[in-house]
Amino acid sequence: DYLESPPPLKSEESDYFLGFERQRAMPPMEQLAELKRRYAAEVLGVDRLIGRLVDFADAAPDGERPALVLTADHGEEFFETWPKLGHGASMTEAVLRVPLLVRAPGVPHRVSDEFVNAMQVAPTILDLTGVQVIEGMDGPSLLHRSSGEDFAVSFYGTIASLRTERIRFYWTVPIPRELVIDSDTERYLPHLEDAPWSQAPMALARFDPSDPNRPVWEDSE
Repeated sequence: DYLESPPPLKSEESDYFLGFERQRAMPPMEQLAELKRRYAAEVLGVDRLIGRLVDFADAAPDGERPALVLTADHGEEFFETWPKLGHGASMTEAVLRVPLLVRAPGVPHRVSDEFVNAMQVAPTILDLTGVQVIEGMDGPSLLHRSSGEDFAVSFYGTIASLRTERIRFYWTVPIPRELVIDSDTERYLPHLEDAPWSQAPMALARFDPSDPNRPVWEDSE
């Protein structure tokens, strides 16, 4: 049962799907559905562990309950926007959008769809522990966030993305092939070299928020 013991992606499976990436082709839908079921099982497993962590925090005496800050470094693609499985060298919505949970005494319970940056996590932790935020840190604490901040910025190597509700703006400084020394980057760059954010120094994507994995790309001067 995947819900109890999801099997990892085997190396031969990675090579199999890499073949589709190189051909800019879609794998059979039933195979993608299988991968998504396994991924969902992993998410459920993490959710259960988070529940145990929350129960531990709730069991602590008043005044000693710890603050919890949980997030992820990236999402995963399953060929939704681009012929790609995973997350390497990609700047699509499936990769950039990650969960963020802050749970601490005195912080009101609410769910927010506002744009934030992972760079705001460190200032938030300092804020929660009563430590003065270091001058020059990127991004304000989430506890003192301005309501006017309605964008998020993400980076991958020399590629950057600024996101608002309906627009993604990408800009990049191309890396000469002779300077690419990271084997993982060298493995993935050929499969994304014709991605809009790799075709020009700047690229603009507009999309319907109800279907963010299907952007309309435009050239941007």
